[in-house]
Amino acid sequence: MFKIPVKEIVVNKDTQVRLLEDDGTAYAAADATPSAGGFILEGYNELTLGSELVLLSAAVRIIKDAAAVGVAQIATFTVSSTAAAIGDVFRTVSQSLDLTPVEYQNQNVEKRYQMSTAPATATLIAAHMRDTINGDKNAKVTATASGAVLTLTAKEKGVSFVLYSTPIVGAFAVTTPAALPISTYESIKNTHLPVNFDIDRNVEAIPEYGALYDTYYLEVEKTGFVGGHTVPSNKNVASKVGLRLIVKQGLTLATALDLLVTDMNV
Repeated sequence: MFKIPVKEIVVNKDTQVRLLEDDGTAYAAADATPSAGGFILEGYNELTLGSELVLLSAAVRIIKDAAAVGVAQIATFTVSSTAAAIGDVFRTVSQSLDLTPVEYQNQNVEKRYQMSTAPATATLIAAHMRDTINGDKNAKVTATASGAVLTLTAKEKGVSFVLYSTPIVGAFAVTTPAALPISTYESIKNTHLPVNFDIDRNVEAIPEYGALYDTYYLEVEKTGFVGGHTVPSNKNVASKVGLRLIVKQGLTLATALDLLVTDMNV
């Protein structure tokens, strides 16, 4: 078995890639199955038979990842202490869900703060914590306060955080969990560019700022060594290649690929 590196493309216009049935007409529902017929990704890949798609998991031959804009975590800290002393410590500890901040060697990022006054009520403590956090331009969260409840919102989507306080007593609760963006401009701009990219001719393949993309992944296994040769005195050698299409939402191609996903994931 020879596995060829994944072939991927960003599609921003329907003129880049068309999904066709094996007879060259536009792909429609039920034009192919895992055991009969095939499809052509014109401008991207040759004729592929349904029987050549690799079963990636139970009843899944094409994986579709729908775009998501990501979610910034929101959490509350309800102060129950009725007094705090100068120097009391509270801190936020945060980490990206995809472990991308390599400048910190993928370790949790801690921001440590101290009380500069001695508030005498829970409401004043929450207000002081709010002002201290917001006074730090490098804080990983923004803060608001209502009574004794401090509300914290992550500045970045896909970053989770916890607030610790000693000896200030309170209850921390996540109200909106963090979620990573999927197939947005920011998440694919540095990872999904074609090999041998030519800026003069392939500018269509650059992700568009602000656009959302759906990603389709499939693997094709063909019998016979690349070039059609076989190994003497041995069975035919198979070659396998992964195909990944990052397709801008709203394109005709996306609609056609959704039909193909339904037909093949059985």
